[in-house]
Amino acid sequence: MGIKALPLLALTAIVAPGSADAQQEKKNYPRNLITREEILDRAPDAKTAYDVVQRLRPQFLRTRPSGSAQSQAPVPIKVYVDGVPRAGVLALREIQSNNVVEIVYLNGNDATMEFGREHENGAIKVKTGP
Repeated sequence: MGIKALPLLALTAIVAPGSADAQQEKKNYPRNLITREEILDRAPDAKTAYDVVQRLRPQFLRTRPSGSAQSQAPVPIKVYVDGVPRAGVLALREIQSNNVVEIVYLNGNDATMEFGREHENGAIKVKTGP
């Protein structure tokens, strides 16, 4: 009885979209910042700053309960556009996404330190430009 030689199978590595090589190309964006580059990369069809935030960082829009023992009502998130205070997050619908340079979310502590006590739920700062 002889031993038959089995043919060797050539294995070919296939690089799939979920592979390590593809993962290295994926950019890591900061959690509290949306830049024009990220908008162009990940939300190029978004029409307004609100659409951008809703698609890329929806947690920016969530109203949180007041941390104050005196008030149980939620404190709305304040929005600043180029340093000017605007009414709540719906003001983001008035800003065309192609005008956004960056959108920054400040948590309650940082927003309170920068803008005062009425910012315990945080603030969204939008910088616009050409």
